[in-house]
Amino acid sequence: MRPNPIRPSTILVRGPGCSGHSWRSMAWTPLWILLLVGAFLIPATISDGAGNAERGEQVYRANCFSCHGVDPAHDGPLGPAIQGSSEALLKIRLEKGGRHYPPGYKAKRETAVMPPMAHLVSQVEHLRAYLNKGHVEPPAARQGSSLKGQALEGRALFAMTCAGCHQKDGGGKVGLAPSVTNQDFLGRCIRCNQCGQACPNTAIKFMGLSRGLANWGTPYIVPREQACILCMKCGEVCPTGAIRPVRDELKAILSNVRMGKAVLDKSQCLSYQGKTCGVCYRACPLAGVAMTIGFLEQPTVTENCVGCGLCERVCIQTPQAIRIYPSGKGAA
Repeated sequence: MRPNPIRPSTILVRGPGCSGHSWRSMAWTPLWILLLVGAFLIPATISDGAGNAERGEQVYRANCFSCHGVDPAHDGPLGPAIQGSSEALLKIRLEKGGRHYPPGYKAKRETAVMPPMAHLVSQVEHLRAYLNKGHVEPPAARQGSSLKGQALEGRALFAMTCAGCHQKDGGGKVGLAPSVTNQDFLGRCIRCNQCGQACPNTAIKFMGLSRGLANWGTPYIVPREQACILCMKCGEVCPTGAIRPVRDELKAILSNVRMGKAVLDKSQCLSYQGKTCGVCYRACPLAGVAMTIGFLEQPTVTENCVGCGLCERVCIQTPQAIRIYPSGKGAA
């Protein structure tokens, strides 16, 4: 429905016999109401130019730190330090990105990888307030830590970028992201394949390039295809300690071996559906310690499970009712 037109009777007109202006008719239409309300609201909405540093920090952490680093006072992995940036610089970089800078500004880097982020232009005042409030303390430093330098920045970077998928402890989340706590292993492994040659059960396979160059040539096991029998031969032949040597004894294995943990899906397990089974328990090399059994041979995985995968290997269900997860998380 079209709005009513503004009629001449609502405007200031000259009355007969009057030397000046007078109001002949004042119709309080919605237009006048909006004008009066706007007169009160506009002063309240005009920014004082100060910006909100806390809001600016949120904008920076959500959009900028992955390139410019957790501390904007120092160069980041892709972008330069931007602490102290002017509003003009921030605005043109957000609007156009690339190699666009204010007149007379000398770029700190020759790269043009920054994409336009026009949706953040409205946040320039807040971002400028954060970047110009003096020393900008990285978020992790406020939490109190013995870590320093790059390790401290790395923890903050992991907490803000990676922990949502890989979890706070780096242990990973089933179906979303793997464990990333094996960096020491990746650094030690020289891809010699000796562990695979020593494995009597031919359980050890080696990563291809599909998992990235960092993982290429490193050993892994697919329990459903061939599981570990806990012979400890791999640790004996490893020349660098990437796979630590462990004595073939119960106490040593429980203390030092952690390939993962078995997770049971009771909705798939025959013993929890009124049919006795128990093959996983009988295959477990640590039966009674890593796995116990109850009514109708219903299995229960204990905290002593080391993740050898023999239970998953022998499970007669398809898909299997018990699986090994590196982090020990999965179906309840």
